[in-house]
Amino acid sequence: MRISKLTLIAGICAVASGHAAHAAIVSMGPFAGAYSEGFEGRSFYWTSGTTPVFGGAGTMHERNMGTLILTGSWSFRTVVRPYEGRIIMGSPGGWMEYNFNQDMSQFGGYFATNSGTPDGRAEFYKQGALVGSQTLAAPASGAWTWNGWRSDTGFDTVHIIGNYTSGGFIMQDALQASPLPAPGAAALVGCGVVAVVRRRRNDT
Repeated sequence: MRISKLTLIAGICAVASGHAAHAAIVSMGPFAGAYSEGFEGRSFYWTSGTTPVFGGAGTMHERNMGTLILTGSWSFRTVVRPYEGRIIMGSPGGWMEYNFNQDMSQFGGYFATNSGTPDGRAEFYKQGALVGSQTLAAPASGAWTWNGWRSDTGFDTVHIIGNYTSGGFIMQDALQASPLPAPGAAALVGCGVVAVVRRRRNDT
């Protein structure tokens, strides 16, 4: 009977691992990531090309006109100032792309717009294939709003696209990201706990 129960536990673990590998992109609340980016320690400037972020764990790009702005405040149809610190980042010309050096499982931060056109979307890719897309909340008032997402499949690229005509004018601050755990690690840890508890009960 003991062998059959352990076999059942192993079967449940295998099913759990397989199920976790197929989870979609889902929204999540605020979290403290393994990597963070607040754009502090940088000068106020317009820049183009590739810019390192998250302590070197990734890069950011603007994919239309190639222009990024780091500034202490930004006025268009409303004024947006930093959520924290002294610097915010955004693009007037188009949508933003983040590329990571490894697969990530979580990404989020605070987003705002000064364009008067609310909201946008976040798209997640892995090796060029779309993993999923989620709505990004950014009120027309310019208020900072948390947006966060997670995925058990992982992603290496994130697109931040505003609903304004160009896809730009989404300000970003206090960003967080966490890498994807080793395949099945979470499920195996949980199953290991179950197996240990089962063994201790049998030994008493």
